[in-house]
Amino acid sequence: MDGSHYVGVGIAVDAGRLLIHATDRYGRTLLRHATSAPATRVVDELRARGITPAAIVVGVPGAADDEVPLAAMLREALGGVVPVGVDSAAGLAAAAEHATGAHGDDLVFVFGGAEVGAGIVTGGRRVRGADGYAGQIGHLQVGANYDPCACGRTGCWTTKVGPAAAGAAQTPGQRVTLGRWLGHGVAILEAVCDPGRIVLGGYFTALAPDVLPVARKALDRPDRLTVSVLDEYAAARGAAAASLALVPVA
Repeated sequence: MDGSHYVGVGIAVDAGRLLIHATDRYGRTLLRHATSAPATRVVDELRARGITPAAIVVGVPGAADDEVPLAAMLREALGGVVPVGVDSAAGLAAAAEHATGAHGDDLVFVFGGAEVGAGIVTGGRRVRGADGYAGQIGHLQVGANYDPCACGRTGCWTTKVGPAAAGAAQTPGQRVTLGRWLGHGVAILEAVCDPGRIVLGGYFTALAPDVLPVARKALDRPDRLTVSVLDEYAAARGAAAASLALVPVA
């Protein structure tokens, strides 16, 4: 088979739901769907919508782990005959953003999702690190106010700009504070990675009108900080594209 009718499926684990993007080998979008159904029913939902996966990649918060429960459930539901991969949601979102061509070949994608993470693209290629942990920026230590983090450490950036902090920033003043902490961490990324663009995605996209002008003040090159051209399905879109590489083509 030449794989022309194969469907690649990307599933991004978001807070309380799964975001699903399906594409054919030509990059045409066949399905975009959000579900809060149990993981064991995801395959049934796909089939009910006429989608038979040739391969699936699951985008997860944090570092990729092939043993995540969702991936294991999908493998079992598919009888072990359909490839199922796991990758970092932030890295997949960065790959999808890079594929748009909007920001050149050197970017850091700061992804606000179930966790804060980053995908790094240098010279058009994703940077994964020796053990696949590149981009775990949510656990950078920032500032002097060392708040406890769920990871067990204190002072992690995610305590200042993570989903709980972002969700609590409702007033203009609170969003200015959020923007300052965002700029603090982004300035570190600018110094370490020297990217052509630092792209805010995930829930940071909706917050950008309030936090972007504040965060830019912390950068040596404020023009480097910009907003994603993609929507909340960026990680799922990147996962769908990545899944096609798992399909054997004779």
